[in-house]
Amino acid sequence: MNPILFIVALVLVIYFLGKTMFCRPKHFPPGPSLWFPYYGHYLSILLNNYRHTHQALGKMCDYYRSKVLGLYLGPFPTVVASDEKSIKELLMRPEFQGRIDQVVSLLRVDYGEERGIIFTEGDLWQQQKRFFLRHMRDYGFGKRSPNLEAELTAEIQDLITFLREEKDHPLYRNGEARIPTLFALGNLNLLLQALTGERFKGREGKEFLSQVHEDTLNFQHYSEPCASTLTFVPWAKYLPPFSGHLTDLTALNDNLAKYAKDSMYKRMSNFNEDKISCAVDAYIKEMKTAQENGDTETHFTEDQLKLVIQDFTFTSSNTVSGQLGFLWQQFILNPEVQTKIQEEIDTVVDRDELPNLNHRKDLHYTEATIREILRYKTLVPLAVPHRSTEDADFMGYHTEKGTIMITNLYKMHMNPEVWGDPENFRPERFLDQKGHLKKKDQTLPFGIGKRLCPGETFARQNMFMYVTGLLQNFTFSLPKGAKIPDDSDYLPGINVHPKHMWLQVTPRK
Repeated sequence: MNPILFIVALVLVIYFLGKTMFCRPKHFPPGPSLWFPYYGHYLSILLNNYRHTHQALGKMCDYYRSKVLGLYLGPFPTVVASDEKSIKELLMRPEFQGRIDQVVSLLRVDYGEERGIIFTEGDLWQQQKRFFLRHMRDYGFGKRSPNLEAELTAEIQDLITFLREEKDHPLYRNGEARIPTLFALGNLNLLLQALTGERFKGREGKEFLSQVHEDTLNFQHYSEPCASTLTFVPWAKYLPPFSGHLTDLTALNDNLAKYAKDSMYKRMSNFNEDKISCAVDAYIKEMKTAQENGDTETHFTEDQLKLVIQDFTFTSSNTVSGQLGFLWQQFILNPEVQTKIQEEIDTVVDRDELPNLNHRKDLHYTEATIREILRYKTLVPLAVPHRSTEDADFMGYHTEKGTIMITNLYKMHMNPEVWGDPENFRPERFLDQKGHLKKKDQTLPFGIGKRLCPGETFARQNMFMYVTGLLQNFTFSLPKGAKIPDDSDYLPGINVHPKHMWLQVTPRK
């Protein structure tokens, strides 16, 4: 090769790399300047904390002394909001409500077209979310529901009976329970009854729900950092270990998709227009109406319904149960918290009745404890990434159309300027001097605005009923010789989840 041409080519490559690696958009938030083509700053994030991206981004905010961070994930400019003010602004403004294409969402659909609710945007998302909120409202999605409370009470009573009478079960043996799987089954059962009209009972029912829970957990396990890496650095799928993880993700998704499809076709085969008993029934009716009217542009389709069932199944299987699992860890690490809740329940609730939602207003310490675990172990630390749908100004900076917008709820909930000692689990921070629950809650575990989690009411009610119902009847402790749980060691993912543990269950007299 001509040496002159080689030198010219080398100079051009160096110039291009230098121009690219140090280039940042105008009026971009503070953040690292040097970034690598195709990788962006993602490598430095992984090197900082391979398992927990939210912690790595939190450290970056501290390093650059900014509540708003600007960086590149792969080739995509990205803004990270990390305090209450910036997060609320991001979540409330309509121009930041778009979604990005993610591996975990694209795996689920044919031909790369986004469906469902979690990962969609625009008219499809608004219409579908509104429909399901309306038809699931009677089951605690958005308001208190007598139907939900009755079913929830029955579910907890069944669990209490199970713990008192069962002698040998995969989830409960020799007086020891597998936490939090035990909680996942009831929550998933309640959700599916409202969504698909199915109620799983008996030993076989528990085994089926347990398998769905395990599949969603394993899917979550491979989604971080594998799926995040493949979202921002797609060609990494050809490299180990990502190639193997992608195969596992695909197989697990196929399992969840099969359940959703089977459930949908079961309701369709037994559909009775005069007997609408769940949200899927109402959806099928809407779908048939669109077909009869020849509406080829409708969003009410079988493919869409399958993905909605999958969305709800995934979130209900490991979110509430995960938070309860983190809370039961604290009952072991801070046994005085469990004792205080039991004493409060004994004072407020008669021993011959189960606690119910009417007792919430009087169980201040219990409610404070639930708020504290939602802060201490943020359910979805980075939420689902948003996308700017147009050029916009944000917190004094400029964001171009297509910019990825991330809310670091974990960093907000661990801000020492707000919480003083955020690293400590301390329910009292939510109580006033009289021991009453403070009216103002500065946490945002379920988000805010149009992307607010539709299951917030359902989740809070479930958590309250499980905590009060179980602690009224049992005391949970570490089995003899068992290792003390490490609450800093948990499963990463879109939503975090504690590792399973076995706890001794002792009936209270």
